[in-house]
Amino acid sequence: MKIKIITSVIFLYIITVQLLELFIESELQSILIFKFTLFEIGVIASIFLTIILIIFNPVKDNFHNRLFITALIGLFLYQLIIVAPVLFVQGVSFKEIAYAVFRKSYFLVIPFFYYFLFPNFKKNSTPILIINLSGTVLLLLYIYNYFNGIIDHTSTGEVRIASGASTILFAFMLITNFSLFSQHKNNFFFLIISLLGLIFANHKSAYLGVFILTLFSLINLNRIKNKFRIAIQVSILLILIIVPLTQIPFIADNFWGRVTSSFTTDDPNADSRFEQYEMAWEFFIQHPLNGSMINSKFYFDESMNNIPPHSFIFQLLATQGIIGFVIHTFLISLIIYISYKNRRDSYSFQMFLLILFYLVFTLLNENFYSSRNIMIFNFAAALILYRNKCIENAKGYILSFTSINSISGKNRVGKLKIFPKQNETR
Repeated sequence: MKIKIITSVIFLYIITVQLLELFIESELQSILIFKFTLFEIGVIASIFLTIILIIFNPVKDNFHNRLFITALIGLFLYQLIIVAPVLFVQGVSFKEIAYAVFRKSYFLVIPFFYYFLFPNFKKNSTPILIINLSGTVLLLLYIYNYFNGIIDHTSTGEVRIASGASTILFAFMLITNFSLFSQHKNNFFFLIISLLGLIFANHKSAYLGVFILTLFSLINLNRIKNKFRIAIQVSILLILIIVPLTQIPFIADNFWGRVTSSFTTDDPNADSRFEQYEMAWEFFIQHPLNGSMINSKFYFDESMNNIPPHSFIFQLLATQGIIGFVIHTFLISLIIYISYKNRRDSYSFQMFLLILFYLVFTLLNENFYSSRNIMIFNFAAALILYRNKCIENAKGYILSFTSINSISGKNRVGKLKIFPKQNETR
């Protein structure tokens, strides 16, 4: 019981800090406890608890999950054993070395979620609901700012009520509450909240990501008899919801133009971002094995290093080289494989879509390792692993498949309900 309470408290703490970082990032990061930010303290607490519990209670796992966790630990050990000593020899400050190693440990929160968070809840929908509620609170805070005249004007003249980084949280809400993305019932309250959040963020990458998710879901549903018709119906429903929302003054002035420009490169940012990519690539060519090994060094031009390349691919190549890039690619590919393999399970399919959205968004932005977003990725990866374990461990569970909202494939079925035997949890 104590472990359950501690786990729940750490999870709520992490989600709360992430919410506040999306709203007041600079102010929150200025608060330091023993030279650690509030976000980093949550990461440290979750990793420490995970290590202690695994030492005293080793966890048995299936092959793919064990492979993922092993690769995750390998990434951290690579930073600790290879990167840190090399940087030390180069005379890099201890602070920079610690940051280079610690930032890659953000992924180590995945085992905490996987091993201890989800088993603590009788339903996987409970932590999802908590994140949805945090997104609702965030939108209310943004609306409060709007009515107090606090609006974000970007360097290219865009107007935003919600921050661009918040779109990943609102995408999470959209995916987990809309039947097109395999949710069994539309939750119209959270659905409208998510749409408002995405619209208020006024972000091209987010709209492109939602378009790709919608297209992917429609293609998959088209494979199933009678399901494409349902997909068209829910798509029409989405349009009927969006059209009234676009009559709100701010949205009417900004939304449609931003949507239509999402599919072009006719953007003042495009040239500067392509220049960033070229500079980061040139730096990688000169440091192909390990890159700079410093999270804040992407280019030869030191004056430009305060502006990271707006793409996780070029960020990884410049700072991690081919070794780090291959490890990250393996981790991402494996979690995508596991989730797609289990796509008949609605939670796995939803988290697959969320990972896909995350990759599309960070492919065009600098948010991959951001403390404002990384916990959403960690949550999705952990839930994918947990559902995979439940599905493959069929002997310990009673598996009940329903025919509602099938995902894809002939004779595929929808949500996988896992009813625990005795003390097992789903």
